[in-house]
Amino acid sequence: MQMRHGWARRLPVLPRLSALSLAILLGCSGVSPPSELDVLPPTDAPNEIDEGEDASPKLDSPDFETCIPDCDEVACGNDGCGGNCGACAPDESCGDGQCSLVCLSKASTVCVGSIVTWVDSCGELEEILETCSTGTECTDGACIPCLPNEKLGCVEGAVHWLDSCGNPGAFEKECAASELCNEGVCVAGNSPFSGQYALTLSPESIEVAEPVGSLTLETSPVQIGIDGAGSATWSLTINGIDAVYIGELNQEQFTVAGEITETLGGIEVVRKTWIQALFLDEDHFAGTWTEMVFFGSEEAAPTQAVWDLNGARIP
Repeated sequence: MQMRHGWARRLPVLPRLSALSLAILLGCSGVSPPSELDVLPPTDAPNEIDEGEDASPKLDSPDFETCIPDCDEVACGNDGCGGNCGACAPDESCGDGQCSLVCLSKASTVCVGSIVTWVDSCGELEEILETCSTGTECTDGACIPCLPNEKLGCVEGAVHWLDSCGNPGAFEKECAASELCNEGVCVAGNSPFSGQYALTLSPESIEVAEPVGSLTLETSPVQIGIDGAGSATWSLTINGIDAVYIGELNQEQFTVAGEITETLGGIEVVRKTWIQALFLDEDHFAGTWTEMVFFGSEEAAPTQAVWDLNGARIP
């Protein structure tokens, strides 16, 4: 017997009528009286309809199957029972039950020298956004205007005003012959770091990808000279091209930078190089040699190589 689910609604059962009563009623209506078997319901039939009985299988029924979630060695995704084994971080995606980092392109910008370069969310360099023009400097991934007359500095042994980018401005004064300019101040004597230094770099070569295959950047014997006024000069020859790089000593630190342009496999290659170092004592310094290589155009994403650098005074 089919039943409807829901709240039970019980219907009253009419009282049984005797055969005589039925005969009287039906006699008045002109209808032949039915037999008692036609009137009385079967003894095993229910005498009321229960619309609230649930026909679904019970938890203890052998017909009921229990789903057991399976999240063993699984960090995310479906647990097999319609649930979830976990969610990945906003910068991750779920694949084969594991979360993996998604590198979002152009997530932020960084400064590479005076060049603003896009980087993805994994920290990999992408294409160049812009090169800071004269009168601006790259700071925190953006070109900002240089502030004039920010501090005093040294230009060719004389005291000059410098803007916030380190560019020379108005002349302030000349130092005496017995003095040298150090951080915008004329002081007596020569720099304790003046002399010639031999450089060693590690590793000896770095292979980088480029449009025509690969380029091996090799180191060669290099010397840096520091004069009594604190000016640093680095001269070398790269693939037959003479290059001179100029820098300045600032207390115990110095930076030397420059660039050359050459042609490799018919493609113009610009190599921008700079050294940043710190004196450990009067005879030794340590730092990094960084080289950015641009193939064809400085608007393309550069290739970068970085060496560890050590310098020792030449007796």
